[in-house]
Amino acid sequence: MKWKLAFLYQNRQAPCVLPIFKAEYLRAYLGSGEKRASELQKQVLANRVQADAPRDTWSGLFDYADQVWNVAQQIVRTELSPADAKAFFDNHERFAPIKPPTQKIAGYQASDGGQLALELERQKTTIYLSAGDWLNNVPGLRDIEEYEADRSRSSNLQANAPQLALGEAIVKVVVPDMATLIALCDAYETADANIGISGSNTVEFQQQSNQPLNQILYGPPGTGKTFSAIDATLEILDPLFLADHRKDRHRSRCARRRIAGRGHCLWRQLLCGGRAASELGRS
Repeated sequence: MKWKLAFLYQNRQAPCVLPIFKAEYLRAYLGSGEKRASELQKQVLANRVQADAPRDTWSGLFDYADQVWNVAQQIVRTELSPADAKAFFDNHERFAPIKPPTQKIAGYQASDGGQLALELERQKTTIYLSAGDWLNNVPGLRDIEEYEADRSRSSNLQANAPQLALGEAIVKVVVPDMATLIALCDAYETADANIGISGSNTVEFQQQSNQPLNQILYGPPGTGKTFSAIDATLEILDPLFLADHRKDRHRSRCARRRIAGRGHCLWRQLLCGGRAASELGRS
């Protein structure tokens, strides 16, 4: 979301952000291992070739973004090798190695705690992950194989990704291309972020979010936009707290602590309309 805001509010006489917000696609276009999205944006714009407008103007920016997007799409749709997948995780800002990889397997932990393991010796890109409903949100996966908690599996998982060891329900999938890998990571991280939210809270959130998903609060400074945004958040996340503190002039600070206590993922769900809009890199 921060890159969307940066794009909308940048200096249009000297644009520095393309309307492509997923670093994975910029990385694919450049063939770069750079982790910082800001540097990727800078490098892509440095390559901008304009026939009809100066490089530092707004005119033609969307045409150039379409060119970059189309090239990146062709790249991420090519067959994915285990080496390519390993490079993806090694350079990804949201994944970190659990330990140095062995010859056979590499384990990674996402920023929100979930683990996965990549097999390195197979011809096809094969990944082990924790079982969950996230699997239904990733089209394109192949050779999906589910493991009950008591089913034997690779002994390498115990050392390289302990959350996937014997005693845990897991799934093994084959990932055919980079686009599918990106979608898998987005869905898997979203699932991990929702761990710890009780079922009743999730149902409560869904039942109370029938209002329009996109709302704009506008007005000059001091007209109550911040309080209105906080109240709208609490109407969904914690209506009882709102009822008890609606007249509290310090409710802004109290509400921020309350929202943080309920979990950052619910706040993200509210802002993104119930789920992160990450299925498309330009969303």
